[in-house]
Amino acid sequence: MKLTKIWIVRNPNHLSLKEDMCWESTIDKFASYCCGAGVQQFVSEQHFLYTSKEEADVDADMRLRVRDSLIEILELPNPVNP
Repeated sequence: MKLTKIWIVRNPNHLSLKEDMCWESTIDKFASYCCGAGVQQFVSEQHFLYTSKEEADVDADMRLRVRDSLIEILELPNPVNP
């Protein structure tokens, strides 16, 4: 099986939409992204790679729910979901 498409999910920031943190790519494009991001930024974003869009969507939705819950617990303004 040749892997031609992957879906990448990374941690959201306080302004991230799902499209900002979950996207389709190829291995070559992702390798270029990794090199350009720098090691510290790349590690802090905690990327996961998936071979199916469905799995990536589940992960991205969970990360957004965690982010929104933390914003609510800390009583911070949530610019994405006011």
